[in-house]
Amino acid sequence: MKIELLVKGFGSENMSTVKMLIPSDGEKGVRKFILDTVNRAEPNSCPPIILGVGVGGTMEKAAIISQEGNNEKNW
Repeated sequence: MKIELLVKGFGSENMSTVKMLIPSDGEKGVRKFILDTVNRAEPNSCPPIILGVGVGGTMEKAAIISQEGNNEKNW
């Protein structure tokens, strides 16, 4: 049996945010949204703070994409 564990505080999931951007927002719009979200969430989230970003598809698909890096131990 192999068990992997990452202890997370309860504030981590409450800081999740989704936004539908229009194509003309481009990469600049994505970067601005990410930075605004991190700045707003920073004082309220519990460590460890792991940022996951998913772009594209449905809201559900973007959430899945944002979590893929955490499963691969890129942190």
